[in-house]
Order: sequence, then structure tokens, then C-alpha cells
Amino acid sequence: MKHKTLFVFVLALFYTSAEINAATYNTRSYRNHGEWSSFEMYLGEERSFRAVNASDYSDLFLAVDHHPSDCSDPVISARIEMDEIFPATNDGNILSADMRVDRRDMQNGLVSFSTERGDSGAYLHFMIPDKAKLLQEMLNGSTLRFRLTGEDIDPWYMEFGLKGSMAAITRAASMCNEVSEPPEEFFKENSESSDSAKDYF
Repeated sequence: MKHKTLFVFVLALFYTSAEINAATYNTRSYRNHGEWSSFEMYLGEERSFRAVNASDYSDLFLAVDHHPSDCSDPVISARIEMDEIFPATNDGNILSADMRVDRRDMQNGLVSFSTERGDSGAYLHFMIPDKAKLLQEMLNGSTLRFRLTGEDIDPWYMEFGLKGSMAAITRAASMCNEVSEPPEEFFKENSESSDSAKDYF
């Protein structure tokens, strides 16, 4: 397990610049898939479903979050533990983020940094040109790598093993779809179907 890989980088980022929600969520339906795991997060009526690699670093995890409002467009983000409580919310710089699975095509995106008041984490939100392609490559790849670059900041690298990512991401998406399309939705009347049981007898 790697340790404090981005600590100095994030400090430099925020000092030169001047969303995972920081609220504490309850979790349930946890399942381990190897280097990845999946579970449900909930707070009151709010629910989301997470696939996460929290095994490669002691202070950093990568998450793929599915939200019932749009299960087909998961959010890819990361959290770095900074070991200090931030007194104020801070939206950090937006940097270049190169990403690739193994030696497949590289994507050139962006990443935004933020901190939340009362939280000890720094949050990274990735903006990916072709998210669907990256997710598909993650499902059958070995390692996902990121390179973060910015003005006056040396490049920093992150890498995450993908063993178990297929099972974790697929399960999180499935749980999301079950919530967004409950069983009763499939039995609602619609104008396109007029068949009834008596039509078959």
C-alpha cells in the first residue's frame, strides 16, 4: 500500500490557488471484490451507489459513484486524506489530467480540487472526454493511471489496480438501476400495450 503520495502536491496546489459531498453518509450492502468494493451510501432520502478502490493507498481512494437521477453517467472522483480539518470550503485549481488504462489510448481531461469546511479530505473531481470508453477499459484492464499537471507544479502520478473493478462497477450500477426503476415501474399501463390475460384464452 502506498502512503501520502499526493500530500505535498495538494498542499502546493491550494497554496498557489489561494465533489464528493463532505457529509457523513451511512453505508450498507458492502461487498468486497478484490482491489475494489461496492456498497450503498445513504443520508435521509438521498442514496448513491459506489464502486471504490481504497486498497492501493493508505490516504487516497478512487470512487465511481452512480446516482439514481442518472445511473448511466457515473461520477469519477477521489479523496485524499490531509490529516487536518479545513476551516473553510475552498475550490482549488483546475488542472490537466491525463489518464489511461494500461497502454491503451490516453485521454486528456481536467481535474478540479476542493476542500470542505469541517472535513480533513481534499476532493478531486475528474472531467473525462470519453467517460464511457474509460469505464469500459477499466472493466477489462489491469491498471488505471493518472498524470496531473499544472503551472508551477511538478507532474504527479496516481495508479490504481483494476482487479475486481468489473464486479464492483457492475454491481453499483445494478443497484442504482434497481432504485431508479423499481419493479412496479414495469407494470404501469401505457398506450403501446393493450394486451390483457383474456386475449390469450
